[in-house]
Amino acid sequence: MPAAAVVAVGLVLAAAAPAAANTPEGWEEPDAMSLLDALLLFVGGPLLISVVLALMVMAPSAMRGGGRQSGLSRWSEPQWFGGADRPSDGSTRRAPATLEAPPINSEQGGGAGARW
Repeated sequence: MPAAAVVAVGLVLAAAAPAAANTPEGWEEPDAMSLLDALLLFVGGPLLISVVLALMVMAPSAMRGGGRQSGLSRWSEPQWFGGADRPSDGSTRRAPATLEAPPINSEQGGGAGARW
């Protein structure tokens, strides 16, 4: 075994040694935790925190009211991002089907082929 591996294992074991320590002699042994106490601590606590955070996130929206206004529709004209058939900004971009493709055996490289 190389010396570095021996030193690494020794450091890990030395750092873990305090975890095996007993309760100090002056301290009393703690009482065993009941099942109800464990459930309240490990299930009830996180659940309570989750509910409080959810309420804190949703409260401003609920206080503001809002939502849909009656009589208004949420439908709008479909959008095609990146499409150039009917540019709404008045530009002269061409539709993708009319653009020229680069030559297949190009020396420029790059692209999906990852040639540089």
